[in-house]
Amino acid sequence: MALDETVSHAHTPEGWLLEIRLAIKDAREIEQFSPLTGQPLTNVNLFHLAPLVCLKFRGRKLVGREADRVTETALANYVVNVFGMITRFEETNRNPR
Repeated sequence: MALDETVSHAHTPEGWLLEIRLAIKDAREIEQFSPLTGQPLTNVNLFHLAPLVCLKFRGRKLVGREADRVTETALANYVVNVFGMITRFEETNRNPR
């Protein structure tokens, strides 16, 4: 996807799924560069690109204050959700019913 192209905002579940598929496809375009970093690009670590792909799809700048805020918010949300799942798992295993 060219940098000047943007994706219209999704308004339905089908639209969101389409946007997610397009975002994954877009993020996968950098896979060819992963050997340069020494880190393979996998489905597990692909989420790190989500904030930048989201900004790109909306025609926003990929660097600067807004990009930093979007990235920090997205990664904080990820951490909260992961630790929330871990905490619930530990509580469930500690106090089986």
